[in-house]
Amino acid sequence: MKLTKSDALVIEKWIDNKLGPTAIRGQRENITTNRSECSHLTVLKGSPKCRNRLRNYGGRAMSAVHSMSIGVINSIEAANTHLGADNAKDCPASSTRGRLRQREKYHKDRRRSLNYKKSKFASETRARRVRSAQPCRRTGYSAGVANPVVRHDHAYNM
Repeated sequence: MKLTKSDALVIEKWIDNKLGPTAIRGQRENITTNRSECSHLTVLKGSPKCRNRLRNYGGRAMSAVHSMSIGVINSIEAANTHLGADNAKDCPASSTRGRLRQREKYHKDRRRSLNYKKSKFASETRARRVRSAQPCRRTGYSAGVANPVVRHDHAYNM
């Protein structure tokens, strides 16, 4: 199959639209990308290497992702229902679930507040300022550098 010049231009335009810099910049903050990174971190936290074996990894990972996706309290209640445990209001775990709900509601409202958003913006601005003020000090070989910085504090450099 031979492409004509107009077909090649259309394909190039389509590829630039899908894989160009603007598409990649737009994809960077995409919800699905953030959600997949978040679930990956949740699995890593939910199954630490020091307490993990092959036989319990799947259960720990599934439990962590389930808690992340529907919430901790709903995940606990769903597991209790599945196992046949009681989710009644007078059971001992109901007070714990109530405290967890209050805590989730508090943090959800706090993150929506204007003071939280202002302080978060201020701390991000400070961090950006600190990062930009620090000089970039690379040691060793760098391409295109006429006089690279060589460290002399190692025994093998003497």
